[in-house]
Amino acid sequence: MEFMSKRLFVALPTEEALAQSLANYAGKQGELTWLKWGPLENFHTTVLFLGEVKDELVPEIEDALSDIAAIQQPFMLEVEKIIYAPEEQRPSMVWARLKDHKQFTLLVSQVKEELYYILGDTDSKGVIPHITLARFNKKETTPKILPNLMQIEREVGSMPVAKMTLMESKLPTAHKSESGPTYKILKEFVFNKE
Repeated sequence: MEFMSKRLFVALPTEEALAQSLANYAGKQGELTWLKWGPLENFHTTVLFLGEVKDELVPEIEDALSDIAAIQQPFMLEVEKIIYAPEEQRPSMVWARLKDHKQFTLLVSQVKEELYYILGDTDSKGVIPHITLARFNKKETTPKILPNLMQIEREVGSMPVAKMTLMESKLPTAHKSESGPTYKILKEFVFNKE
């Protein structure tokens, strides 16, 4: 008997005003054929990538995330800079790098710890808070010297974080011309505002 599975991750949705500011920023960069800017609805900050998860485990994961959200207070995340990423490797993406925040770090640790009892070790390294804005187009030649994308418009700022989501990621298939993964929210978990 074959088990059905989904490619899952836990994320913080990007608040609408910040998502729009980041989309405006992308639009001001001009035509860069070697970059594929992501759609606004794909903007998110990954808390923990779970990988392929059997469907039968999803309700347990949702219960664990509900428990965390019930005690998690809302907090703010702030954009620090726009960078080519990963920083210490050959870059393949453009990120809006968010400032490190104690509440974000604690949330990542708590999610990882709670889901360990369901999934085992998720083999995640240190999570860098960021929003992926673009991916390098593998069909195009990347310039040897990358243009400076680091300047942040004054309007690009911070966002309130008041919920997290369990999301499914579907990778593009070989016969489709999609530019990257597509995401679907499976469930939202609103933080405790008291």
